[in-house]
Amino acid sequence: MSVASKNKIAFRLLALVFFMLAMSFAAVPFYDWFCRVTGFGGVTQTAVDESDKILERNITVRFDGSLDSNIDWEFKPTQRKMTLRIGETGLAFYEAHNPTDKVIAVLLALMSILTLRDIILIRYSVFALKCRSYNQAKLFKCL
Repeated sequence: MSVASKNKIAFRLLALVFFMLAMSFAAVPFYDWFCRVTGFGGVTQTAVDESDKILERNITVRFDGSLDSNIDWEFKPTQRKMTLRIGETGLAFYEAHNPTDKVIAVLLALMSILTLRDIILIRYSVFALKCRSYNQAKLFKCL
């Protein structure tokens, strides 16, 4: 194998490495754009205002709540499901109760939105935050 042939192969391999590196950086914004356009991967469209058109087709929205295993709270939706027409705005509430005598700082997080035909499942979870009290007014500094 000649030196020119070896240099040609090395150049092609180096070009391939740089191309793959460039594609790895381009993949993140491309995937973000793809998810925003299609709703794939949990990225949903965000409406600024309520819909001015309400369709006749109904959808059922189901609510679920879960707790961190370290929390002795009760956390649940006030109603398990709600039927809405497409485009209609609904309001749902959750109840949280701390039966202990300890003050606990928690974080409520939207965990997932799952859609199956005419049913939407929304799951919220409550997580305990590791906090320490730093004055008598029961203000917390979370770690």
